Amino acid sequence: MTTLLPVQSDHLIAAELAQAIVNNQLSVVYQPQVESHSGTIAGFEALLRWQHPEIGVIPPSLFIPIAEATGLITELGDWILEQAIGQLKEWQHQYQHDLKMSVNISVQQLTTPDFIYRLQNSLEKHQLAPHSLELEVTESIAIEDFEEVRPILQFLQSLDIQIAIDDFGTGYASFTYLQLFCWDILKLDRRFVKNIHRNSVNAAITENLINMSHDLGFKVVAEGVEIQEEAVILQQYGCDKVQGYYFSRPMTAASIATRFLGRKIAIIASTESCAA
Repeated sequence: MTTLLPVQSDHLIAAELAQAIVNNQLSVVYQPQVESHSGTIAGFEALLRWQHPEIGVIPPSLFIPIAEATGLITELGDWILEQAIGQLKEWQHQYQHDLKMSVNISVQQLTTPDFIYRLQNSLEKHQLAPHSLELEVTESIAIEDFEEVRPILQFLQSLDIQIAIDDFGTGYASFTYLQLFCWDILKLDRRFVKNIHRNSVNAAITENLINMSHDLGFKVVAEGVEIQEEAVILQQYGCDKVQGYYFSRPMTAASIATRFLGRKIAIIASTESCAA
């Protein structure tokens, strides 16, 4: 396995990334999202992985910024959308359950002239109901970019596609974003969830954010739930869905089908039975 040197890594990744799709080096893994009140699997977040034959696993934190800088993010984004939509339809058909699929979307991808056309084609190809798809827009998007993106998001909502604001609380203008757009889903960042069972400040902020979101008509998904105590408190606060290593690490589609689909997950359970 080749070890990347910092001075050569960006150039090498950029050169190899364009061929990663055609060479079958990319894959999609799925992390379950669990309904807090029932413990049932509500859906999944689709996440991109890259297994390079010589370098090994290249983390998204390395190649996604390069994909954005080189313009390849649109091709990668379209590819993961196609994979995720097809996989979700297969699961819905097999398990007769209205599962959801959440996919991260970039500003570049959203503003591509024929993005909506390509997305609608994929939904129609797989006969997936639009309300089953959730598109996540990161909170780090600049305010000036959001002015361009807002009408596109509104049109997607008119098609019954759900729009989520991701990593809420990580940016400098968190509450500004709540005023800019009528989101369907707010995803709480791990920093709010961490140790809420013993951090009264985090607990108070989290509870108030959940209540405020519900008052505004948003559903709330808490990310980064790693221990049982966090899951239990989020359930008590009325958080709609929870996601994190306590329930499962991101897994392949085959592993998801074997382990989770058709099962109920207890929020109050042993870590051994729930965590990967």
